[in-house]
Amino acid sequence: MIFQSHADYLAPHLGLPEGPLPTDPMGRAALPEPEPVEGCAECLRLSHGRDRAKYLRDWSYVTDFNIFLRQHPDHRPI
Repeated sequence: MIFQSHADYLAPHLGLPEGPLPTDPMGRAALPEPEPVEGCAECLRLSHGRDRAKYLRDWSYVTDFNIFLRQHPDHRPI
């Protein structure tokens, strides 16, 4: 007997497409990476952290730094 995953077995019964599910079931497009604001010390620090995380291939931290870049409220000069 060929192994059949639970998702492949249940797909026709639940009205779902067969095969692998999309990475984002909501169909949302990925957000572009935020750009640091020129002259902002915090943006610079966060973008350097993101670059280091990319170098280390730690994609979870890359995502975290992108969120921090989008959410930090005040842009103070260097």
